[in-house]
Amino acid sequence: MRHQRLLVLCALIAAASVWLYLALPRTPVARAPAPAAAPTPTHVHPPKPAPPPREVVEQAPPALPPTIPVAPLVVPPGDEPPHAEAVPAEPEAVAEEEPPKTPPIDADHAADLFADLLAQQEAEPEKDRLPDTARELWKRFDQEKPDDAWSAAATPKLQGSLDEWIGALPEGAGDHVALVHVECRASLCQVLAADNDFAGQAARAEGGREWQQAVAGLRNQSWWGDSGFTDMTTQVVTQDGYVLYTTYLLRGSGKP
Repeated sequence: MRHQRLLVLCALIAAASVWLYLALPRTPVARAPAPAAAPTPTHVHPPKPAPPPREVVEQAPPALPPTIPVAPLVVPPGDEPPHAEAVPAEPEAVAEEEPPKTPPIDADHAADLFADLLAQQEAEPEKDRLPDTARELWKRFDQEKPDDAWSAAATPKLQGSLDEWIGALPEGAGDHVALVHVECRASLCQVLAADNDFAGQAARAEGGREWQQAVAGLRNQSWWGDSGFTDMTTQVVTQDGYVLYTTYLLRGSGKP
């Protein structure tokens, strides 16, 4: 009986405990924080003592090696490296050359050329010769004898007029014209002249200063009629860079 009472009492106490648990407000239980992980120990080296300051010594810069002249690289044609761009060469300045000047005429050489010309005419067979007024006049002149009085008066007048004409030529032109020989005989006067300036001849011809124009002007001289001249003829031959003029003046048959 007593034992039953104890069981009932225990049941009442248990029921009261449940009622109190349900009736009273519940407070959340705070959880204890997790222990923090211990930091990993770091090995710290003791600081090194600062090195003593160095003494700075200024030194002169090393001398450069002497410059050795190097010739420019010349690549022969056809040996250019691949993909090399050709650089056009600059045109070289070409100096303008003056045309060579004709040396002054050599009168002695001109006389030799006349001698050769006359020798050729003399050696040519008679049957092969064509009619030539200059050759016939030369042959006639060669066979004539001088008329002492007339020849002595006519020769200096003729030569003086031609010398004066040459002296009046433009500057420098007279150096290329030579009066090689002037001689008068009984009925003919022979004049041999030469010119070695071909370029100047054309310019002088335009200005009326060419040899044929000079001898043609002799007709206007006062002594022309007084000396009894009636006509003239001129032969022109080019030989060895010289122009050879052979002029014959004819004296009339009336002979003053």
